[in-house]
Amino acid sequence: ASLMSVKSVRTGSKSAVSTVGRARAVVGSNHACVRIFVQTSSVQLDDKDLRLLFHLQQLVHDNLNPFLGMCFNDPNEQHLMILWKFCSRGSLQELIHNEDIRLEESFKNAFIRDIARGLQFLHSSAIGFHGGLRTSRCLIDNHFVVKLTDFGIEPIIARWKRAKYITNRPEQHSPSHNVLREIANHSSGRRLFRPSIAHEHENHRDLIVLMQSCWSEEPSARPSLKQVRVVTKRLTKSRGGLVDQMMGVMDQYTNNLEKLIKDRTKQIETTQKQADKLLKQMLPASIAAELKMGRPVQPKSYESATVLFSDIVGFTSLCADSSAMQVINFVNGMFTGFDAIIAEHDANKIETIGDAYMIVSGVPNENDTQHVMNIACVALAMRMYLFNYVIPHRHNQRLKCRIGVNTGPLAAGVVGRTAPKYCLFGDTVQIAALMENSGMPGKIQITNATYSLLEKNYPTITCTFRGNINIAGKGTFITYWLDGKKKTT
Repeated sequence: ASLMSVKSVRTGSKSAVSTVGRARAVVGSNHACVRIFVQTSSVQLDDKDLRLLFHLQQLVHDNLNPFLGMCFNDPNEQHLMILWKFCSRGSLQELIHNEDIRLEESFKNAFIRDIARGLQFLHSSAIGFHGGLRTSRCLIDNHFVVKLTDFGIEPIIARWKRAKYITNRPEQHSPSHNVLREIANHSSGRRLFRPSIAHEHENHRDLIVLMQSCWSEEPSARPSLKQVRVVTKRLTKSRGGLVDQMMGVMDQYTNNLEKLIKDRTKQIETTQKQADKLLKQMLPASIAAELKMGRPVQPKSYESATVLFSDIVGFTSLCADSSAMQVINFVNGMFTGFDAIIAEHDANKIETIGDAYMIVSGVPNENDTQHVMNIACVALAMRMYLFNYVIPHRHNQRLKCRIGVNTGPLAAGVVGRTAPKYCLFGDTVQIAALMENSGMPGKIQITNATYSLLEKNYPTITCTFRGNINIAGKGTFITYWLDGKKKTT
């Protein structure tokens, strides 16, 4: 056997073997499920063990999982491995407790029939018992046929682990009630000494009586596997032959799978829309689309664009007199209004730092000279919005901001991988920030470059000459106040 994966673990057990877990292996042309134990001392098989292993390998039944063999006493591998044939659809326990899969009545009936058939054959064989029946040991193959696994081997393992030896007594029939209950109730059969039965299954009185008789305290009162088989065969009787039944189960599984795929697809689409919306709020739409497609966004130079910076006057003192939640609430309300204004124009929010807000038009989507008009309209709308904005915890106080605008060439690109940001670079950006910093509360200061473009192309915008201002390191600038927009008749 060539193991595909083995989970290793340290053990302080003094027994010959202690459980590690399960793995997958390939044995000849068969895929195997491997039950792995840590082997701490040499294992010797007596004649009884050899006969048991021989009988295990000779068992052949549609509802029994083939036993492939054991590996032990390997000096290079401190593990004892028990190999059973691998079933691709996992265990009945996994299927029952999968919330995405709805088990129809025909599914449950088929599973009960398969388990009863497998147990009846097992109890009439030389093995004589399962020794540890539970839904995790009921595997499901490609055709949705239940195959019992891990049967008959427990006595050897129990002896090696210095535990109680499991014999073929009437008590060995009792675990079948837990499996029946787990299939019927769609819930775990563990932990409860006398399991409860859901009210919706009260109409299956015969099945309930069978389960209750299986967990009787008196072993002699428990039904034999032959009796269990007779009752389950009658209760789960279905029309048509074996092929018809199998096709019906497959059809129901296919329908359930189609519904599951449809629901999952809808969830994915909803999540994708939410992610797209969030991404477009963080980045310009065209840039977000490129990143979504996995394509790199190359830096680009722009001949002309207009940049706006805004800053709230007295923000620091307002924060000092407010709680953190009050600050968050009023800043969120203010910026939500700004976002709505931007959405009405061909402009993009680039960044917010505290109360500072940066907007650009003409980048990344070039729009001739329209960018200067877009930013002028955004600036005027922002000023008006703040004039009417009511601070939630200061109803009598109004906010004022300084706004600075500049027009000119710049470069733009995406910076970073983990949290990508669309950034602007160049003197045009720096001068726009200086226009805001040297402005006055409630005023919109623009450079001569912005004013010239407005005067030439958009005469409806009114401006007032401010004068020359000297900015350290940058020189003297001719600036204007952006006043408003003429009413057109």
